[in-house]
Amino acid sequence: MVLSNQYFVLSRADHAIVFRDNPAFLQDGGIMTYLLPPNGRQDARILPTDRICMPRQQRQWQSAGSPRLHACPGATVVLRYQENGHVTMLSSSPDKSSSGEVFVYGTSASRPDDTLSDIHNVWNTNGTGGNGRGVLLARSDFDDGKCYGPNFGSPFFRQRQQRFKPDPKQGMNRWCHTLVVIPCDVRARLYTLYWVWDWSSRMAGGERKDEIYTTCIDIAIT
Repeated sequence: MVLSNQYFVLSRADHAIVFRDNPAFLQDGGIMTYLLPPNGRQDARILPTDRICMPRQQRQWQSAGSPRLHACPGATVVLRYQENGHVTMLSSSPDKSSSGEVFVYGTSASRPDDTLSDIHNVWNTNGTGGNGRGVLLARSDFDDGKCYGPNFGSPFFRQRQQRFKPDPKQGMNRWCHTLVVIPCDVRARLYTLYWVWDWSSRMAGGERKDEIYTTCIDIAIT
């Protein structure tokens, strides 16, 4: 699964759209999402020390040629990502009951050592959860109800393609999306979003099997 390098910012006042589309945004060999627990970990569990961002996203810097997204307080940001079969081919993952959920957390006080366990399912919408340094901005199904990829053997793909036309810029895909509103009271120059896709499973005995993907995005507040 790849989070899109496309962002839309929709102004509340005039509905102007600012578009960013730059392949250079992709980091770590083109992989923007960070798997926790990582493949190969013996006990396959998330540790209290697991950081929420991949190493190259733990500090607020931009790659050359990759402009930082700008948004104002109160603006709506659309985060887009491909479903890569996690919607249209869900039946090929029998241990999964759904495509999972997406959580987006926001903070103006991010730290390189922020951990998944300190934030995910801890920060809440009113900012009183855990260490109180951030808020839950959005929680939604991974499947936005309209997205699909070109999985031609899937009846689900064909049904959605007939109902929802693809964007020519996305080829035969229709990307999923999550809407996030930047808090109106943000005063910092930079605001960080932690995007978390929780695709964990329940095993036959009821035990949880963690499978979480993250990416971290810094936004310049204007």
